[in-house]
Amino acid sequence: MPQNNISYKSQLTSMNSLMTASNGEIPREKQLKVLLEGLMLFLEQDEATGFLNDLFSNYSPTIGSELTLSDVYERWQKEKHEQIVRGHSIVRHTWYSYDYAWKCLQVLHQRKIAEISISDIQKCFDECSRSMNTQNVMKNVLGQVYRYAMREDIIRKNPMEYLVIKKGPSPTKRSVFTKGEIALLWKMQVSDIRAKYYLVLLYTGVRIGELATLKWDDVHLEERYMVGGSKTKNGINRLIPLHMVIVDILSDIKVLVGGRTILPYCYDWFRNKCSIPLMQEINASHTPHDARHTFITHASKPKLGMSPDIVKRIVGHTLVGNVTANVYTHPDLEDYLYEIDKFYYLKENDR
Repeated sequence: MPQNNISYKSQLTSMNSLMTASNGEIPREKQLKVLLEGLMLFLEQDEATGFLNDLFSNYSPTIGSELTLSDVYERWQKEKHEQIVRGHSIVRHTWYSYDYAWKCLQVLHQRKIAEISISDIQKCFDECSRSMNTQNVMKNVLGQVYRYAMREDIIRKNPMEYLVIKKGPSPTKRSVFTKGEIALLWKMQVSDIRAKYYLVLLYTGVRIGELATLKWDDVHLEERYMVGGSKTKNGINRLIPLHMVIVDILSDIKVLVGGRTILPYCYDWFRNKCSIPLMQEINASHTPHDARHTFITHASKPKLGMSPDIVKRIVGHTLVGNVTANVYTHPDLEDYLYEIDKFYYLKENDR
């Protein structure tokens, strides 16, 4: 066995330096095995025994080297839920967007997190057909998972620092509902809760994600308004007036679904079980967001005579460039109801 005049203490220092220099790109158990096999070639038995005793008294292999990305995601998700219990609020639709973004990363789920490279992640995003907004949520979720893994010493290097999101696909082309399609929904809503939900979207302009987070406590049917919303400063917790024809629709939904929230389902359920089948039945190809586009399009028509500023407030848009309306005017519920009562798609006899 070759001799070496370097003490095992020095070898221990050298080995630790070498392992640190690898930045975690090689699982630490594998580093340990390779280095020990090399050291055993030139250490005397007594020195080797002492070296190993010191090594294992100061070193515990990375516990996460065998963990998959999915394993770490579940741990991070559990911690997030515990934070909510302790009072750190994360709104319901945010969890839905997180879950959807996580599903879009399925190609990485069962890979060992310590072995996933930036090239693997970049390829996943480069081949993703989702919108820029969805890809940004994917990056956000994955970034939080990797920061959790770093904090828990599961990995030693965060590849998310180098991820570049390239230009996503063109935005979905929106189309507004025709009067004929809206008339069909009115006929179907008598016995179809799916049509009722779509009419709420069409007569309020709320986003489907906003509807999913609204609680019945925020809905005041007798006074004809709701308080809710999300996404922007102007959209959060805004006043949403209820058209007279929608009050009864919401009353029906409340009786049918019960519970605390207007829409007791996630977006995926609404899209797959409600929206897609319903649109097929009326021979249309709309998404829930098309209802918002339809409301804004009709509410902006001069023949209705609705106040453009209040329309923007109803849907949560910013009053850009209008200092007077944005800062100095404070419309109340009566003003909102006065404007929403001007709104219509169909005359009463056409419904």
